[in-house]
Amino acid sequence: MSNNESKKFEEVKSPTVRVRFYDIKWDKDKHRVDLPKVVVMDVDSDLDLETEGADELSDEHGYCVFGFNYEIVESDYVESEKVIKSKKKKVVRNKK
Repeated sequence: MSNNESKKFEEVKSPTVRVRFYDIKWDKDKHRVDLPKVVVMDVDSDLDLETEGADELSDEHGYCVFGFNYEIVESDYVESEKVIKSKKKKVVRNKK
């Protein structure tokens, strides 16, 4: 692939916001799993956290969620070692 061809693809990042999910109630389905009660992660800024926040947590940890609370936090927010930080995948689009 030539340099001109490789420049056709441009990395595009959606605007994100850092969210602290806490008091997470996981659906462990009787499994003995140690899942976090607090998760800090960057999500797309246009995400409806009340309806899609559980999907984000479930996608990240592999278990469904019964409920949670959340707050938008500053980008340098840190609570403890138990906080799990993760990033959303970057979107790659074909540049025209």
